[in-house]
Amino acid sequence: MKDKYKWFFDQSPFMIVILDEHGIVKNINQKVFDWLGYSPDTFIGERFISLKELSGEIEEPLNEKSKTPIEISFLSSDKTIKKGQIFSIATPDKNTTILYIQNDTFFKKEENVAGFQYRRALLSLFNSPANTIVILNRKFKIVRINDHTLNLLERDRVDILGRDIFSFVKIEKSQLSKIISSQESILQYETFVYAGKRKQIPVLIKISKLLQNDEVFIVLDIFNISDRIAMERELRENKEKFRQLTENNDEAFWISTAEDIEHIAYVSPAFEHIWGISPEKLYKHPYVWKKSIYHEDKDFVEAELHSFSKYQKKLNIKYRILHKDGTIRWVWNKGFLIQSTPGAKPCFAGIIQDITLQRYTEEALRESSKKYKSLFELVSDSLLIVHEQTLQIIDANMAACNMFSYEYGDLLGEKITKLTREKRKIKQILKASSAKHYELLFIGKNNRVFPVEFSKNTISIENQEYFLCSLRDISDRKENEKRMLNAVITAEENERKRIAENIHDDIGPFLSGIMMYVREIISPNTKQKQKEYLIDYLNDMLDKTIEKTRNISHNLMPTILTDFGIIKAVNDFCNQINKLNQVKIVFRHSNNFRIDEIYEISIYRIITELVNNSLKHSNAKNIFIDIKKTKTKITINFRDDGIGFALNQRIKKTTGLGLRNVLSRLDSIHGTYSFKSKKNEGIQFYFTINLKETI
Repeated sequence: MKDKYKWFFDQSPFMIVILDEHGIVKNINQKVFDWLGYSPDTFIGERFISLKELSGEIEEPLNEKSKTPIEISFLSSDKTIKKGQIFSIATPDKNTTILYIQNDTFFKKEENVAGFQYRRALLSLFNSPANTIVILNRKFKIVRINDHTLNLLERDRVDILGRDIFSFVKIEKSQLSKIISSQESILQYETFVYAGKRKQIPVLIKISKLLQNDEVFIVLDIFNISDRIAMERELRENKEKFRQLTENNDEAFWISTAEDIEHIAYVSPAFEHIWGISPEKLYKHPYVWKKSIYHEDKDFVEAELHSFSKYQKKLNIKYRILHKDGTIRWVWNKGFLIQSTPGAKPCFAGIIQDITLQRYTEEALRESSKKYKSLFELVSDSLLIVHEQTLQIIDANMAACNMFSYEYGDLLGEKITKLTREKRKIKQILKASSAKHYELLFIGKNNRVFPVEFSKNTISIENQEYFLCSLRDISDRKENEKRMLNAVITAEENERKRIAENIHDDIGPFLSGIMMYVREIISPNTKQKQKEYLIDYLNDMLDKTIEKTRNISHNLMPTILTDFGIIKAVNDFCNQINKLNQVKIVFRHSNNFRIDEIYEISIYRIITELVNNSLKHSNAKNIFIDIKKTKTKITINFRDDGIGFALNQRIKKTTGLGLRNVLSRLDSIHGTYSFKSKKNEGIQFYFTINLKETI
C-alpha cells in the first residue's frame, strides 16, 4: 500500500480492504479482524472475490467507484453469518482499489437522539464561506467554531475550543447574559478580538440566541471591520491634512459658486497675506476682491475669467493688485473645475500665488544681460535659448556645444526640432504651460543618438518671450536602469518559480486529499454518521494545508517584519542562519524602532540578499551587520571575512543578479552606498538611507 494512504488506512472509522490491480488482497485494517475474528494471514494474498469465507457472488470490476453498495455476507470465525455492504473506489493511477465495508448495524443506531438536528443545522451554517462563527454554551465556553475563526484569531483549533470567549474577544459579560435572559433575538456589538501575539483586530459582532432541546447556545457572528476603520482613519487624516495645507500654505486656495466664478465662497487664510483682505470680510462681501485689481489689468482679468467660466478651459493668468498697505503686487491665478459628486454641477476652484519677487527678478535679469550670460555659462547642464515663434536657437552655453559636439556658431540659428527625433513631441512640450521634465531622443554630430532629460521655462528678454531649455544627457543613467530592470525581472521570475514549486510540492498533495474527502461527503451513498467522521478528517487536512500556506506566506513576507519591525525581523533571520553552523552572524543595532513599511521591506530584502550572497560565494566564517538610526537617516554597515570580489565585474556577470537587485532596491528608496573589498580580506558595504527623501 502506498505511504500516502497509510494514515487514512490506520485511523479510518471504516473497515477497509486494499486490492491490487488484479483484485488480490494487499492489506486489511484492524476493524475487519475485529468484525470477523480471523487473523490477517487468512486473507492476505488471496483474490478477494474468491475468498471461501465470502458468501454469495460479487461481479467485477471492483476498481470502479460504486454508484450503489454491494450486499455481502461473511462466515466469521465463530461460524456466524456477518452481513454488510461494500463501497469501492479506485486510486487515480488505477493500480489500487479501496473497499469500504460497513456491517448491517453500523448506521442503525438511534439517529433521533437529542441534538442530531441541531448538529446538522450547525454543519450547514459552518459550511458558509462568508462568516466567522463561534458558538458558546451558557457558561460562555467555546463549544464550536468554523475555519474562519482559526484564520481570524490566528490560532489552532485545540487552543480555542473549551476556553471562555473573554480570552479572545473584548466583550462585556453583561452583553452575553443579556441575550440569554432577554427576549431579544439579536444584539450588535462593536469591539475587537485578540489575534495571534499581541494583535488586536476591530470587529463587529452580532450576538444571537439558539435554543435546542431546552439548551441555550450563544452564536457570535463576527465580521472583520479593519478596512472600514482604516478608511475612517484615513478620511480623518485627509481632512486634517487639507486643513493644515490650506492654513499653512503660502499659496491661497479659493472656491467660487457654480453659478458665478467671481462670487468667492471659500478662501484659505493665505489670501489675507497676499490680498490684504481677511476671509471673513470676503465672505460678507464676495466681490470685494475685484476692487483691488490694478486698473490697467481689470479688463484683461475680466475677459479671462469670462472665457474660463464660459468655455471651462483652465485659468492661467498673471496680473497686478493693489495691496491694502499701498504696494503693487503681482499674483498668479490658476483655476480649474471640481465636481463634488457625480451628476452635480461643477464649481470653480483655483490657487493664487504671490509672484512679486519673481517678476522683479525677471526685470533685474533683463537689465543685467552680462550677469545673465555669466550665470548662463556657469550652469553645468546644457542650456539652449529658443525663439518662441520660429523655434530657432538664439543662444547656447558651452555645455550644450560639448553635448552635441558642435561649435557655438553651428548651433545658432538652427531649429531645435532638427536636433531631435521626436519633432512633434518637442513642439507639444514647448507649447504646454507646465514645466515638467521629459525624456527625449536627441541627435548630435555624426548622427549620434542619445537620451536627454528635457525641461523648459518661458523667459522674457527685451519684451520678447523665449524658451529656456535645459538638457541633460542621461545615457549612463538609462543603461544603469536597464541593467537594474533586468536584475529585478530575473529575481522576480526566480521568486515566482520558487513559489510555484512550493505550492505544487507542499500544498498540492493536501488539496488532492481534501478533494477525495469532499467527493465522499457529497456522495448520496455516504451516510450521515459517515459524513461526520469524514468532516473531522477533512478539518484536520485543512488545518495542515493552512499551516503549509502560512509557511509559504511567511517566506514571502515574514509576519515578524510587519508586526514588530526591521530590527526584530533581521535578528530572527540571523538567528535562523546561525543555527545552520555554516557562518557566524554578529548583529548590532540601535534600540528597536519602526519606520515606513516600504523602508523596512527594502532594508530587510537588501540584508537577506547580502547574507545569501556571502553564504554562496564568499567562504566567509563571520558576517557583521550594524544598523544605526538617527532622526533623519539610517546607516547599515555589512561586512564579511570571505574571499572578496570586484563589485563592477560581479554585477556585469550573470551571477551578479542578486547584487544588481540589491542596488535596484537601494535606488528605489533613494539610498547611497560605498563598497570596499580586498582579496581574501572580505567585503564592506556601507549604506545610507535618508528618511526625509520622498519615495
